[in-house]
Amino acid sequence: MPDYKPEPSMSQPIILVVEDDPHVLDMVDAMLRREFRVFRAGSVEEAECLMDEGEVETIVCDHFLPGENGIDFLARLRVDHPNITRILMTGSSEADTILAAINEGEVMQYLVKPRLENLRDKVRRGVELYREKKRLDETAARQSATYSSNLERFRGRLHEWKPAGFFRKTFGMGALTLIAFFGLALGLGLITLITLYILKTFLGIDLFPDVHLRDWV
Repeated sequence: MPDYKPEPSMSQPIILVVEDDPHVLDMVDAMLRREFRVFRAGSVEEAECLMDEGEVETIVCDHFLPGENGIDFLARLRVDHPNITRILMTGSSEADTILAAINEGEVMQYLVKPRLENLRDKVRRGVELYREKKRLDETAARQSATYSSNLERFRGRLHEWKPAGFFRKTFGMGALTLIAFFGLALGLGLITLITLYILKTFLGIDLFPDVHLRDWV
């Protein structure tokens, strides 16, 4: 079963420590437990069970583990949980191991056992990075939702102001009815102007003496 020791304060950042050596696991736990809530796992399988127990913000993982090794595990976490900060512990200082951790797992830091220098400071920085990424994601999600909502409102208003849609909504007219309506209005206007012109020019009848016909034609 996974071995974890929750601190009294449930608001503390959760740190998942994956280490198969009980002595190193106890040492890391002792270094972190006053400031963080520490989940302890002796293998990748145990670590994955603990991922559902709370919001893990930083993982401190050993390189050599039973079953899947730490670098492969961190590489999968980079895809499945990209915001979680990843720190690798290793007993090797070989360049190949370090490069694999950086390139495949995108670890923020690596620590060489047994010294584990500045572990607490590096974990603090890991928590800060996690929360900054989370804040940026939440901001982007809110902005995206606001943009989508405004776009939908704009599209709705634009549809309402289309001539055919506007007249259909206001007068119950379709597109063909609208065209016929304007055609009829234009025809009646031309007939009226022609009639006024004939009455005034040939019959001397001026129905609107104060209005000049040239202002209309």
